[in-house]
Amino acid sequence: MVRVASIDDGIRISEIHIFAWRYAYHGFVENKLLFNNYNVITRLKSFEEHISRGEEYYVYEEDGIVKGFMTIGSCRDEDKRDAFELWRIYIDPIFIGMGIGSQLITKFESLQGKGNEQNL
Repeated sequence: MVRVASIDDGIRISEIHIFAWRYAYHGFVENKLLFNNYNVITRLKSFEEHISRGEEYYVYEEDGIVKGFMTIGSCRDEDKRDAFELWRIYIDPIFIGMGIGSQLITKFESLQGKGNEQNL
């Protein structure tokens, strides 16, 4: 199920972000950066800042486990300020290949047509 994220999802979102980032960039980015500079605590602080700025987070949850998330927000293009865009999408590497990303994208596409303030 895809739902709006709550502040209580912050730790799990932070875990997914960090682990997926490490999984994707291991071998391309120095281990010092991947493992020393980026951690769940610093990511949680960033998540809380993003929420306070009005970024919208959605999570995919199944069996009480958040398995992926996406963030959407106002379009950054000067000529499309009334639009919104997908800023990030992450799936816990353990759950890749299970259709979670597709369900998050489907939710994103459904929000585009609503055009109300709640959905940017």
